[in-house]
Amino acid sequence: KACCSNAELLKSGFDWGKFSKGNSCGGDGDTDMVLGEVKCEFGGSSGGGYAAGAWPTGWCQPLDSTCQSLGVKENLCGICTKTSGGFKLAEPKMGLRFDGYSFDDNQIGTGSYQAMNICILAKYGNGGTVTKPPTSKCGGKSLSGAASQRHWYGNCRKGSSSQKACCSNAELLKSGFDWGKFSKGNSCGGDSDTDRVLGEVKCEFAPAGSYAAGAWPTGWCFPLDSTCKSLGVKDNLCGECKAWGNGGFQLSEKAMGLRFKGASFDDNQIGTGSYQAMNICILAKYGNGGTITDPPTSNCGGKSLSGAAKQVHWYGNCGKGSSSQKSCCSNAELLQSGFDWTKFAKGNSCGGDSDTDRVLGEVKCEFAPAGSYAAGAWPTGWCFPLDSTCKSLGVKDNLCGECKAWGGNGFRLSENAMGLRFKGASFDDNEIGRGTIQAQNICLLAKFGNGGTITATPTRSCAGRSLSGAAKQVHWYGFCRKGDASKASCCSNAELLKSGFDWSKFAQGNSCGGDSDTDRVLGQIQCAFT
Repeated sequence: KACCSNAELLKSGFDWGKFSKGNSCGGDGDTDMVLGEVKCEFGGSSGGGYAAGAWPTGWCQPLDSTCQSLGVKENLCGICTKTSGGFKLAEPKMGLRFDGYSFDDNQIGTGSYQAMNICILAKYGNGGTVTKPPTSKCGGKSLSGAASQRHWYGNCRKGSSSQKACCSNAELLKSGFDWGKFSKGNSCGGDSDTDRVLGEVKCEFAPAGSYAAGAWPTGWCFPLDSTCKSLGVKDNLCGECKAWGNGGFQLSEKAMGLRFKGASFDDNQIGTGSYQAMNICILAKYGNGGTITDPPTSNCGGKSLSGAAKQVHWYGNCGKGSSSQKSCCSNAELLQSGFDWTKFAKGNSCGGDSDTDRVLGEVKCEFAPAGSYAAGAWPTGWCFPLDSTCKSLGVKDNLCGECKAWGGNGFRLSENAMGLRFKGASFDDNEIGRGTIQAQNICLLAKFGNGGTITATPTRSCAGRSLSGAAKQVHWYGFCRKGDASKASCCSNAELLKSGFDWSKFAQGNSCGGDSDTDRVLGQIQCAFT
């Protein structure tokens, strides 16, 4: 092009004298027949016609009424044609282009993000608002025979988060995008690489709110459909709903994963029986802030999705039962009615950070009938109902424990997940051994119920045992001296209860004034009477 007048069309400011003389670029003494005439034709003085010209302005179709009727804002120099699902842009001489550059001839096939992004650019124009996402049927074809040109960089892996700022195939564009941020050439740093030009691109778009390709977090998001609603799902977290297990459901999304308010879920502590999985099931069934009527079971569990781009996530990588992280970590404790999921931190710490994880591909959810022994938040979770066994043993309040016969005429109450409790509080882990007043009084509470008439006397063989491994809880105050009359009104170990007693008169914590002290919970109590 620097030496031959037929290589490319001239541009403004050209110098004809740069061309060689003769029959080679080096110049020689070759002679030819002289030119007797030349006929010339030019486009209108206003420009904008489809006509020969130098790259990048030559052979550029104007944005005409056909393009506009198809909703095309930027036709990329292509002729617009209606297709069954959208439109096609094609230019068979110099190819499609934007701002003086062609497009990468790699990663341009059907379903590539580069092709889908070119369709977004065409439909909405640079910086436009994306209202309908492109489908995976979008695809382009390179043009053979035309001169190769410098191009926008698109030869990166689909979903490459490290190249999303420079490569047009890394992720789908969002509203307000700037195509000019992408590099030119074949690297993020930019270079002078040239490729075959793009001859055509076919574009198709899905209705807003449908399951279709799109940028995170709105792309590939299943709507809350009739199947979800029939399964009692309030928030499907962008997942497809299917019936599963004993009246439960499964949510799954295999392209970008499940998500809530723009963030994924932690890929740690997500297996079967984890609190994070059970809490995600609560979020799905009841919606954020909902009233929990049936608790999730320990059969709930999730699986991470391989191959999808990693995303920022809600923090869930803490120990199950971690009371110190219950306000920031979704695996610390089970949610209660009226919960707010957004209180949890994002990332991998309570302080919040930009950590990314594999996204959650599916979660399976199962719930237990209200009042059954099942997982749940303190104090209602893992609470045995007062069943026929309890009643046959003369137990009026089983304190959430399983009832079994013990001794000659006694019983034993035990609960090994969250421990025994009464009115939302556990019992003191001090002064709870054999023969203590507190142990005898708990036996009276269990046998006769709060305020009951006492017709039998607990023996000194009554004894309790604390539970290791469970989360500590606020408790009824019982750490006082046996027989301390000055604390009879506040401490459960001061004196034996009498008929008509009210357990709730006792203080909670570790003093008569009451405080927020927590203790190991009571795992079991053995009771005998005379």
